Amino acid sequence: MFALVLSACQMSGIQEVKIDRTLESFNRESSFVQNIITTNYAFYRPFHVGIMQSQPYGISLKSHNEIITFNVDVVGIIARELYTNSLNRTLRLLTKDTPLIHRVGEFIDVQGRSQTYELKINQVNDRFIMILRSYHVVLSTDVSLSNIEPVLKDMILILLSSTTSNERILSLYSNMDERQSLQNQSENLFNQLAPESGTIADMINLLKGPPTLEELLREYQNLPTEEIIEGEEEGFE
Repeated sequence: MFALVLSACQMSGIQEVKIDRTLESFNRESSFVQNIITTNYAFYRPFHVGIMQSQPYGISLKSHNEIITFNVDVVGIIARELYTNSLNRTLRLLTKDTPLIHRVGEFIDVQGRSQTYELKINQVNDRFIMILRSYHVVLSTDVSLSNIEPVLKDMILILLSSTTSNERILSLYSNMDERQSLQNQSENLFNQLAPESGTIADMINLLKGPPTLEELLREYQNLPTEEIIEGEEEGFE
């Protein structure tokens, strides 16, 4: 019990200052050459970061012996493409927990556009769950206290350099045959954000099973149901 409290104190003091300093990387001008390029996403991978497993909408990476999961936020991209004016610069709710550390800021992406980033850190026993995301991608990891800073640095580099094929993803969503693949990706994303301890609660109701893409879109900032139906009738026949 004492060790757990001490760890939390370290996070709220010395480590929190280091995290804020690391987040200043978002304000530095940097140029990246994307060396991971797929049909759905691309980003710069620091050379010391290894590749574990690649999927159509995500990839598992290894940084300082910790696993980073990179996911394209399919639901977020679709919602923003359909409701650009309504959502403006809003990030959708991924988790309903109260994090140990919560930071939100702005950065300029590799395409020169202003974006919002969000960092959430929670403690689960002697490990820390970090979620760093923007409008289009979500990076998550389960790390030791000593690795928070170096792993976060790599996550920031990856996020800063990342791009997604939004138009392609939207066109796939309009194709009924491809929706199951997108649905599976959404399930994988939420499953990875919810550790077995249940400390981080996501939008999935475990009793009812994972939601459909349409249900997730409706939960995105509580968009009116009729708006979604209208969009489906006009663009997703």
